[in-house]
Amino acid sequence: MARSVPMVVCLKRKNGEIVQGCTLYIGRQWSMGGWTLPKSKWYNPYTLKKDGPSALDKFESYVRVDLLDSLAEIGGHVLGCWCKGARACHGDVLVKLYRERFPHASPMEGAAEACRTVPPHPGESSVLRPPVHAGPSAAGVEILAHTFGQIIHWGVYACPAYTPSLTRAERNRKVCNGSEWYADRLRRPKRYGDATLDHHAKTHPGTEYREFLREFEGAAGDWKADEIADVAVSAGAQYVILTAKHHDGIALYPSKFGTLHTARDYVGELAAAVRRRGMAFGVYYSLMEWTGLYSAGPKTQKIKTYVAETMHPQMKELVSRYKPDIVWVDGDWNHTVDTWGSFDFLDWLFTESAVKDTVMVNDRWGKHKQRLVAHYADRMVPTVTDRYIPPSGGSRREERSWEHVNTVGLSWGRATNQDPAVYKSLEEVLRLRAAVWAKSGRFTLNVGLGADGSFDPKEQAIWGELASRVPDAEA
Repeated sequence: MARSVPMVVCLKRKNGEIVQGCTLYIGRQWSMGGWTLPKSKWYNPYTLKKDGPSALDKFESYVRVDLLDSLAEIGGHVLGCWCKGARACHGDVLVKLYRERFPHASPMEGAAEACRTVPPHPGESSVLRPPVHAGPSAAGVEILAHTFGQIIHWGVYACPAYTPSLTRAERNRKVCNGSEWYADRLRRPKRYGDATLDHHAKTHPGTEYREFLREFEGAAGDWKADEIADVAVSAGAQYVILTAKHHDGIALYPSKFGTLHTARDYVGELAAAVRRRGMAFGVYYSLMEWTGLYSAGPKTQKIKTYVAETMHPQMKELVSRYKPDIVWVDGDWNHTVDTWGSFDFLDWLFTESAVKDTVMVNDRWGKHKQRLVAHYADRMVPTVTDRYIPPSGGSRREERSWEHVNTVGLSWGRATNQDPAVYKSLEEVLRLRAAVWAKSGRFTLNVGLGADGSFDPKEQAIWGELASRVPDAEA
């Protein structure tokens, strides 16, 4: 019988004495002032110095192979090591694996009183964060178990609808993303080359990117959310996720925060249409944005102001207004989970929000996210990177759900100039979905809508053919 989920503290010593307690030591052999801590069976034999960034991945593989059947031993314990507030700790890996092994284990009671809190490491919100949120309700567990859905990239980037024409091989060698990165390629040609800049000068001379907003709303005047939802539900989708705000910072609903948003509530209309058909609804939100409100500098006051006055209020606005079943975030790579305030937002989401008992999230909440992922593992479906598949060989099933998100073409946003050769065939999509399901993954397939809300004909054809191959028929 599994006991409560363990937690991790970083040991602290003063004048040769341990002043930060734990109930199970998980570090290497340590001696000081006449006392000795023996090497724990749970210590990490891999180090950053010797093994580099893969040290924790190697430790996880080692535990899965050699210690997985012993994980029950750490249940109910406060695990202690000498990481001293490190942003990634092998103790967090043990907690994550314990949650996977014993998904119904309860949070540890009295954990905060059991050990004194260590002062925060610079840049970290807290070293000791006992779980305070409840596990998901039955409805939340059902959302967590969903295996197939749709993510929609739609925004003003659908007006130029352009992405540099690269083959798949070229895309593998050069990060360029799709039409949804049009604004960034306009402002940084040294990184991406001049193709987008030249295209813009020929087709939209003198037009600033934000001016596409008026064109977008005009084109989308006849958009019908029901038609989009019909395509998804006919193909067997269990959930639909919409880009409520992508990296360009333009929200697809009349937001009270930020500087750019639509007048029409596209998010609300799609949420209602999706739910009328019995599907779950999710919102995609980019943490960063290419606007003057945001700065990528990790120590600037500007990013703190952006998080406090724009990002968090807007995310809470989305949750409070639309009550999403899924909160799917992106654009986290510039900062740590603490700079983004991810712990604070997720604590609010899972303890105070209107969807605290049901909502699920992905795992793109900032750099150094190991502790955060372990903390919220019971409410999270890891996405890791675009088109991610776990590195385990063959078709071995993973211990817990994870997500594979992919495109039919190469661009996430609608791009009218894509080479037909880059689109996946129905057979390719079905093989990919089967491979994801074989490893207990969730398969999320993208559509990029035109400015008027229409489908790319080739993507629509795939979704139409999927209607005869719904998940239940293939499971």
